[in-house]
Amino acid sequence: MTHNQLIKNAQNLKGVSILKIEESANGDTLYIHIKLHKRLRGICPHCHKHAPGYDSKTQERQWRALDMGTKKVILVSDVHRVKCPEHGVVTEEVTWAWHQSRFTKKFEQQVAYLAVHQSKKLVCEQMRINWRTVGSIVSRV
Repeated sequence: MTHNQLIKNAQNLKGVSILKIEESANGDTLYIHIKLHKRLRGICPHCHKHAPGYDSKTQERQWRALDMGTKKVILVSDVHRVKCPEHGVVTEEVTWAWHQSRFTKKFEQQVAYLAVHQSKKLVCEQMRINWRTVGSIVSRV
């Protein structure tokens, strides 16, 4: 198993290519730059249908993922806008996160599980997030 396959399996990244992996200057964060495969690009996040591109601009977005050891993991990817006939101009769907979330699905599922089984203080310390963030994640999951 290659390093890329190990990371993709650990973070549940399907339908993506890993472009590069960078470490922050202080060494506590890994930035994993990824790109959606062509067949998964241009999908409306609401109706899950392919939609034509709205413009050629992309915006780099970041999502917090599950930690790897003691390092925080941030997924970085360019996201395009699409024009869905039903929902108008929206950012395309990504496989690893819910629409308008700054966290990966696996991260959110882990936070929701911990919130049910632990105190809020422990969840915040373990996942390194604010309690308000925990509340919004639990409501989304």
